[in-house]
Amino acid sequence: MALTDHHDVFIGSTADEFTFIVLNRHLQDAERTLTKAGFTADQQHGRTTFLPAPELAEEVNDPGGLAVYTF
Repeated sequence: MALTDHHDVFIGSTADEFTFIVLNRHLQDAERTLTKAGFTADQQHGRTTFLPAPELAEEVNDPGGLAVYTF
């Protein structure tokens, strides 16, 4: 089991400092909240992964973190 599989919401960053968020189960309003914060949803290995748009990568770190605390 991967580290990202242990929690409902996993927040991580890549080597080039891009924040990403993984949802391991459906959380009410999570997709809308993260999309509003500047992330785009993608399905990978049965989970919803949220990545920032490349042009917004630095700007979404704080709003993304705050958005996760609302679910």
